[in-house]
Amino acid sequence: MMKILRALICAALLVAGLSGCEKIDVNKLEGTWTEQYDPTVFAMD
Repeated sequence: MMKILRALICAALLVAGLSGCEKIDVNKLEGTWTEQYDPTVFAMD
């Protein structure tokens, strides 16, 4: 009985945790973005 109860609680926590995840829309991020790189290491294609 305890194994079944423990499995149900773990399953409920897993579902609750995964349902709280949200995919971030990069287009909605506000602010100023800059690119910084080392020209000696960076190579243009």
